[in-house]
Amino acid sequence: MTRKVEDALNIFDLRDIAKRRLPKWLFEFVDRGTEEEVALRNNREVFERIKLLPRMLVDVSGRQLDTTLFGKTHKMPIGIAPTGAAGMMWYKGELELARAAKAAGIPFSLATGSITSMEEVAGEVGGTLWMQLYMWADRRLSHQVVQRAARSGFEALLVTVDGVVAGNREYNRRNGFSIPFKYNAKNTTDVLMHPGWMMSVLGRYIANGGMPTRANFPEELRTNITRDYGGDKRTRSDSLCWDDLKALRDIWPNKLLVKGILHPDDAEKSLEYGADGIIVSNHGGRNCDAAPSPIEVLP
Repeated sequence: MTRKVEDALNIFDLRDIAKRRLPKWLFEFVDRGTEEEVALRNNREVFERIKLLPRMLVDVSGRQLDTTLFGKTHKMPIGIAPTGAAGMMWYKGELELARAAKAAGIPFSLATGSITSMEEVAGEVGGTLWMQLYMWADRRLSHQVVQRAARSGFEALLVTVDGVVAGNREYNRRNGFSIPFKYNAKNTTDVLMHPGWMMSVLGRYIANGGMPTRANFPEELRTNITRDYGGDKRTRSDSLCWDDLKALRDIWPNKLLVKGILHPDDAEKSLEYGADGIIVSNHGGRNCDAAPSPIEVLP
């Protein structure tokens, strides 16, 4: 049984380590999908059906994975997607992800809901930095995030458009997990059963200023993770429309990407309204359980 990260041979080994190390409520929040997890399973099944047909006696001694995107060369054709819980998986985990991305020569995307601020990521790590954005009910607040990202030197803005309605993640309620985080018997017992995580992550935050905060939220919403900030009523908008994308194009000076596209008409319209590119995504099967996989719709 693999117990140390250094001994992991693949992603599945790392998953097993994380499952043992993390409280159940945190591990399942990161690991699972929504509803019956049909979309989550389909994502994997469709990907595994792709086959590669090798051709032999071809000189591959000069092979390389470099790719050019928006005029910039990256060492691999991948990037790190926005992961809002990274700072709870590891102390200031966003910095570690950014360092790993910089070392690998690939882009790193910072989530709006991250614990580590965009200014700290840019100042301490740098590299190719992209900022993920949710458009909130109060557009003014979202625009403040955009302006901060521009000042911090982020090269691209990823506007997530497939999260206007919250996914139904029943396991969160079963595990006693909510946003904002509320202490209860179930999740407190879970934390106590994982002393390594409690001391090395939660303990370090408490020792260095208290419970972590939503560092990339505008000042009026920047509370710690246990305090209410208005929740979905303040920070989720089911009135998101194409005019919002146009408004972002007007105020964002760098590359603008639309994340969460699954239909070719929406892809074309994104470009029409000023996007430089799209990210074909079904949110990892975490929002709409009936959504097709990105690999299915990509062609």
